[in-house]
Amino acid sequence: RPQQMGETPYSWVVHSHELYNLGHMYEAGAAHFLATGKRDLLDVCIKSADLVCETFHEGGLTEPPGHQEIEIGLVKLYRVTGERRYLDLAKFFLDKRGANEDQRSYNQSHLPVTEQTEAVGHSVRAAYMYTAMADIAALTGDEGYLQAMDALWHDIVDSKLYIIGGIGAAGGHEGFGGKYELPNLRAYNETCAGIAN
Repeated sequence: RPQQMGETPYSWVVHSHELYNLGHMYEAGAAHFLATGKRDLLDVCIKSADLVCETFHEGGLTEPPGHQEIEIGLVKLYRVTGERRYLDLAKFFLDKRGANEDQRSYNQSHLPVTEQTEAVGHSVRAAYMYTAMADIAALTGDEGYLQAMDALWHDIVDSKLYIIGGIGAAGGHEGFGGKYELPNLRAYNETCAGIAN
């Protein structure tokens, strides 16, 4: 029996991987289209993304996803389709961090993204978020995003990055430790965090 993720769709979005999985599907749909010119998967992604756009907005659901990734997928859909609503929704999800009830450093929702200067919490979630922030900064020129990305980059590279390129030293929460907390024997350095990085 599938796990119930709340009484209505997206009611546990902050705890589930619903939007995370969609983000990977959107990336796959864009990549498949660019590689083959075929629209079969892309069209499925567009229908799904349109439903997400109708669901998440001011006046609708505003909770950001618990595990970042859909933001990257939405940006890729925007690049392939030119539909601005996908880029806007990606930024909407990012801008809702720090603005809702669930404010935890574990999933980088403790502060607005433009006020984050230290890499904290789950390293995979963080690196996916930083990737989306970089995409949106590049596409919109948002100075707040650029400044936050510069600070976060230096925090990671200067004090939280293994010489092999790994991130996420702490196994308990699969994430970042404190500055210069880079143990060798118990280094977590999850592969997913390396991919995200």
